[in-house]
Amino acid sequence: MKRKQKNAGNKTTVRLIRFAAALIIVIAALIGYQFTHRKSEKAVTVIELDAAHGGDNSGFQGLVSEDEFCEKVTDALQALLEKDPSFQAERTHEAGTAMNAEDRLAKIRSDHPDLVLSIRCSWSPDASARGMHLYENLPDSPCHEKSAAAADIIRDVFAEDGTVTPTAGYLYYQPIRSDRYQEVLVDEGDTSDHGTDTLPLLQDSSCPTVVSAHLYVSSQEDADAWNTEAGIQKAAELYYEALCRMYKQ
Repeated sequence: MKRKQKNAGNKTTVRLIRFAAALIIVIAALIGYQFTHRKSEKAVTVIELDAAHGGDNSGFQGLVSEDEFCEKVTDALQALLEKDPSFQAERTHEAGTAMNAEDRLAKIRSDHPDLVLSIRCSWSPDASARGMHLYENLPDSPCHEKSAAAADIIRDVFAEDGTVTPTAGYLYYQPIRSDRYQEVLVDEGDTSDHGTDTLPLLQDSSCPTVVSAHLYVSSQEDADAWNTEAGIQKAAELYYEALCRMYKQ
């Protein structure tokens, strides 16, 4: 009788050990899945694309139409990002539409991107003025360091291509009178407090932001270099290369 009880007790112990082992395996598998799933989620870099103007707001007009050019470059860049599983592309507003700064900032906050890249154009009464300017979050911004790093990489990629040598720095609004202001570009080496505002997208963004004034709509050289199907695709590819260099190396 005692032997039977002992055998029954041994069987119960073996069952408990097997159950505990199976439970440990299941828990380990769940933890491994969650860890892998979270790691894979973290590996996706969210890029928020912002095309200047759109809809009824056409922006600067000249040899190039600002809204059309910015939208085409943004579309081409979005297509490249969407082919790459390392990236998730978001837009502040749909193609062919306009959105004010406040609503674009709200969209950015809801998307939680790693970087905002806004593409716009410049204009000058001087037809010889040309080139590309990259504007960073101001030096006192908590996003400044990553914004500056992104701007520097974009500058380097475009400079290596040789079509243009961009400048990188800060854009300030210099008041002229109560309802007028002048945009002033300051080199990124000048981190002093200029006591004026910058673009809302740079000043009030909750994440690193780079605004790329890609070309002058008043420049024939810029129009010839970029405002063609090949030029637009090339611009998108260079932005994409810069994003890969920043987030995939």
